[in-house]
Amino acid sequence: MKKLSFVAIIALAVSLSASAQEVPNRPRGEYRAKHRTGAAAYGKDLNLTEDQKAKFKSLNEAQRNELAALQKQDNISVKESREKRTAIMDSYKTKRDAILTSEQKAMVEKKQAERTAAPRKRAEQGAARMEQELNLTPEQKTKLQESRKMNGEKVKAIRDNQALTAEQKKAELQKVREEQQASMKSILTTEQYNKMESQKAQFKKGEHKRSKGPRGGKKVAQTV
Repeated sequence: MKKLSFVAIIALAVSLSASAQEVPNRPRGEYRAKHRTGAAAYGKDLNLTEDQKAKFKSLNEAQRNELAALQKQDNISVKESREKRTAIMDSYKTKRDAILTSEQKAMVEKKQAERTAAPRKRAEQGAARMEQELNLTPEQKTKLQESRKMNGEKVKAIRDNQALTAEQKKAELQKVREEQQASMKSILTTEQYNKMESQKAQFKKGEHKRSKGPRGGKKVAQTV
């Protein structure tokens, strides 16, 4: 059980590596929480009326049609397409929010905040377990906390920088990852660092196996 828990928290150590390969304009959890559509996205506990459900259904159909039409446009750049898609999503979110009562809106905001905070909470829990597994000294804990905070601020600044292209963001995130690796190496002892790297490799190997479907076939990604 101890080994499994440590393998699980290695996700924290490779998070920036994943960020360097996939560069959304904003954190994925936040984007999905903001743009989920339909009555199901708001939860059954909102007690939507039949009239509200019908209005949601109509809006969702109209949104799908607009997004489908946008997808067929081949005379615009990827950046323009992304911006128009975001504008469409924001527009329909505003229309859906107008259907809800004040109490329902408050509940939606609460659920969205919880969904957005979940990844950060898991990262904090993983960091705490890493500190315990590696038997860090108080000084090492302080330095790692400062390093994580600084790297988090850098990643956010890169993601929020609309002047950068996706490729430029990817390159900048890669630099942050390299800086993080150097920082970890300077803070940890050789034994601690090697242990972390070994478990990181096992974690990646396990993730690769789980990404395959039955009989080695590729797992089909689901879209939300």
